[in-house]
Amino acid sequence: MNKIPHFNLTWLLRYWLGFMLIYHSHWLFFEPDATKEFVAFIASKGFPVPEILAYLAKSIEFFGGALLLTGLYTRLVSFLIALVLGIAALYIHKGLFWSEGELAFNYFLIAVILFFNPNIPFKLFKKNNKIEKQ
Repeated sequence: MNKIPHFNLTWLLRYWLGFMLIYHSHWLFFEPDATKEFVAFIASKGFPVPEILAYLAKSIEFFGGALLLTGLYTRLVSFLIALVLGIAALYIHKGLFWSEGELAFNYFLIAVILFFNPNIPFKLFKKNNKIEKQ
């Protein structure tokens, strides 16, 4: 009896999140004016040591994205990304998941999924190891 195959596309989430985090955080290293604006924004939200926290948050996003692309330390990186983007979605964007905090919340959710499923192979189909009785 032929069954519909089970697709395993969670690897796509890992690559998507990795690429998008690099895309949204690369400016920290290449655009000094944007970096100053981000530090000022973090300071306006009342965070202590805003320069350190701004660089730390964007470094976690950038290097975490690179590590997700390579598949290294997926669980640790996913936890750190979920922490940073959870704070961004809940505190910075005041929990407005349907408007200004939508992107941060979606990335947070993907990071949580990856945290609970860190060893994601690049396979389209999941093999069923059960032997069917005839």
